Amino acid sequence: MRLRQRLNRIVQSGPAHRLLVWISSSYLTLVYRTTQWNSLGFEEFAQSLKDGTPLILVTWHGRLSMVPYAWDWRAWQFTVLGFDHPAAKVMGDTVRKLGIHLLPLSRKGPNTGVLRRAVKAFRAGHCIGVTPDGPMGPHMVMKPGTVELAAICGAKIVPLTFSVKRRFVLKTWDRFVLPLPFNRGVFVMGPAQSVPRKMSPDELLDQMERLRATMSRLDEAADAHFGHVQSTQNQTHPRPKV
Repeated sequence: MRLRQRLNRIVQSGPAHRLLVWISSSYLTLVYRTTQWNSLGFEEFAQSLKDGTPLILVTWHGRLSMVPYAWDWRAWQFTVLGFDHPAAKVMGDTVRKLGIHLLPLSRKGPNTGVLRRAVKAFRAGHCIGVTPDGPMGPHMVMKPGTVELAAICGAKIVPLTFSVKRRFVLKTWDRFVLPLPFNRGVFVMGPAQSVPRKMSPDELLDQMERLRATMSRLDEAADAHFGHVQSTQNQTHPRPKV
């Protein structure tokens, strides 16, 4: 048995999973409470919720750690689409402690039933959270599901990210940003993007590219607050496939 398989078995065991959830929740709560946060661009989002209109929130997988803390979800229903691999299950059970609901997606089979539940949750007033480059990348490469879900729901898509002054950027496929405690940070929300209910394949690709570009610029803007330069800034982004 390969090392990764052994580690996955250990992580999926009940005691190890509960310990990792406790560590994750305790650490991220410590970071949140000891960081001086500033929130930018939330006015349109707050007004939308005040009007009773839910939205689809998107963030790159590498920025997942603090994004759940960007809003008080006890005051509004929030359902996120997560995946069924061990690390995602730990993060999923971590965000449940914040009052966030989780719909697990399978990496292997069709997820038609889960998407139906996401549509049902949205129509019941839940905001929906998606990571468009999950579960395993490539990094910052958009998949079509987010735009397709927005088209079905008739929802606007809103990008959300964060950055902090002191952090580690892990050498994982998603360049995971791990913030440090006793910090300065910023949550940044971008403009809402509407998508047509019906799209040709080319129109879908155009909407995906538009969203990808907005999300990437938002990460760059958040990082610029603290003088960080993204290593992806000068990379080319291939046109996504559908």
